[in-house]
Amino acid sequence: MKNKPERVAKWKQLKGKPAPDVNPWTDAEEEALVKLKRKIDGDIALDDTAFARRRDHEVDTAKSLIRGLSKEEKEAFLKTIQEDDGDSDDSDGDSDDSDGGN
Repeated sequence: MKNKPERVAKWKQLKGKPAPDVNPWTDAEEEALVKLKRKIDGDIALDDTAFARRRDHEVDTAKSLIRGLSKEEKEAFLKTIQEDDGDSDDSDGDSDDSDGGN
């Protein structure tokens, strides 16, 4: 390994020191946080989170993919969703759980 003594010396120099902050908190981020805190009065709503933005993106992606399905594929997909939700289109209105879910 080239320069091993130099690397070991550098490692010893850095060992025990905290890692530098690669993304320092900016004034703009602080201002956005203050505005958000005022808007939500201390409680963060789901819509204001990265999770919600990711979920919305995934929903939009799914909608786009569904639009590209054939009519038969859409019908099969809808049937699967209805079965998953327990909303299958039974003419008598009974669900598949005749024993009450036991």
